[in-house]
Amino acid sequence: MDHSKQLIAVIDEPGRERDALAEAITCDGMWVFAAEDINNLPAGTALIVAHARAVPRQQWSQLTHRLPTLVVSDSRQDADLIKAVDVGLVDYIVHPLRHAELLRRMIRKAIELNDLALERERDHARLAELNESLETHLALLRMDQQSGGHIQRRLLPLRPKVINGVYYDYVFAPSLYLSGDFLDYQRYNERYSAFYFADVSGHGASSAFVTVLLKYLCNRWLGEWDGQHPENLPPDWLKAMNRELQGTDIGKHATLFVGVIDHEAHTLHYSLGAQLPMPLLAAEESYAV
Repeated sequence: MDHSKQLIAVIDEPGRERDALAEAITCDGMWVFAAEDINNLPAGTALIVAHARAVPRQQWSQLTHRLPTLVVSDSRQDADLIKAVDVGLVDYIVHPLRHAELLRRMIRKAIELNDLALERERDHARLAELNESLETHLALLRMDQQSGGHIQRRLLPLRPKVINGVYYDYVFAPSLYLSGDFLDYQRYNERYSAFYFADVSGHGASSAFVTVLLKYLCNRWLGEWDGQHPENLPPDWLKAMNRELQGTDIGKHATLFVGVIDHEAHTLHYSLGAQLPMPLLAAEESYAV
């Protein structure tokens, strides 16, 4: 058998009419298997052409769950034909031998529509599987972000905190679990303390990683500082941070405000790296930008 051809089952009472119906259907692209009932149809059957008189009424619903089925009849008033249509069979044709070409076209169209329906079901099943997998990955990602956000918040300094007589406090409200916003303040010695706040471009893990890098670098730079020329420390930090970000080649930029407080001289040395709006300095009820 040429497997490229469609196998059509013709169900009718044995005789010349069934043979004529089978012959009318047989053409290029279709094989015909003639049977008396719906039992024991060969595997690979693509469609059933059933005469209304050959299928008991109670069996029509079984056909709707097995294969696409066209019903043929010799009369529009055939009660079995009406029953077949009522249970949802594909289509019907009256006097099929008079309309052989129409019958073949209906068969091809019914097979095509059934193939499309099966493909939609397969696509739906694949989409459901992909959606379930996506939901699982999103849940894992959400858990990772929550854990990462918790770790990032643990890296923030304690609040409030008094360093060398200066009261430090902040409000931190990131827009996502992981944020590119960060700040820190530390005591260098009895005379100096340093602080900064930064805003890394974007949100999510990559921006949060930059804030971790920033905290590590600032700790290192503060530990390497010799305590001389505090006015140079903020701009040196900004230049060093700029080199680090360029070296990572991750496409991130950051805005920073870095300050060093001299508690003996009561002065603030700072550098501003595109941090907007401008910080406010309040002293004795006066404000300066």
